[in-house]
Amino acid sequence: RAVARLFALVNVGLLFLTDGDRARAAGVLADVSLREIFQVGFSRVADLKTAAAELARRYWPDWVARGFGFLEQDEAELMKGLMMRVPQYYGGAATGRGLRDFGTMDEVRMTAQALRELGAAARACFEKLGIPRPHEAKAALAEVFALGPEDITLGNLMLTGFVNFTLKGEFDIAPLARKDAGRVLNDVMAVGSAGSAGLGGRRVRPDRLERFLIWLGESTGFAPSEMEALSGFVRKQARGLEAEVGGLAAAEDLDPRYVRTILFER
Repeated sequence: RAVARLFALVNVGLLFLTDGDRARAAGVLADVSLREIFQVGFSRVADLKTAAAELARRYWPDWVARGFGFLEQDEAELMKGLMMRVPQYYGGAATGRGLRDFGTMDEVRMTAQALRELGAAARACFEKLGIPRPHEAKAALAEVFALGPEDITLGNLMLTGFVNFTLKGEFDIAPLARKDAGRVLNDVMAVGSAGSAGLGGRRVRPDRLERFLIWLGESTGFAPSEMEALSGFVRKQARGLEAEVGGLAAAEDLDPRYVRTILFER
């Protein structure tokens, strides 16, 4: 296992130094020691751990005892993997591969991008938009959300805020009423090309989403790079909404009990 880990990080270092060019890699292997290549690979992975540790310190200071509140399972596992003594790559529940050593620069890049998006979303929610931080949330949210704090994530908070922003003209994380189901499908979403989202092809209206992103940029004051990361996070949540309810034909087909991308009252 130790040898496998060593060569996984050598591979990351070699890929970083050569951008995957095999001819250049042969030259690097001839001219640079494996120790130095390993150190390059390890530093790339160590940078991810540093970024994850800073996120945990700011927003999940008691994560060891209480976990990563407001994170989806995959996001929480990604953070746990990076916080290990030797940072681990999390391939996602869908792959069934769990935590393992980093082996490619693509894995490093994807994890770095996920951290950037997660960090931007956490800073927007907890520092700019006034959403209670996870360790403060139980008392503040217990009487507000019908689903209970354990079912609330950064994703559905942000998307609920987007839907309320579209329907009411202001950002609000309060759960939607059942009567709002029709407006979600017709005002927030629209039927697009066949197969574009779910069986019915409903997609989030691009103009509504862009208006919300402009408001987020103005409200957070984020620099372009951080706003790009936040936009990536929000767009991913919008795709999740399309996957969840995009195939519905009518409002009466939307049962709030089974919707998780946005919050509804019971």
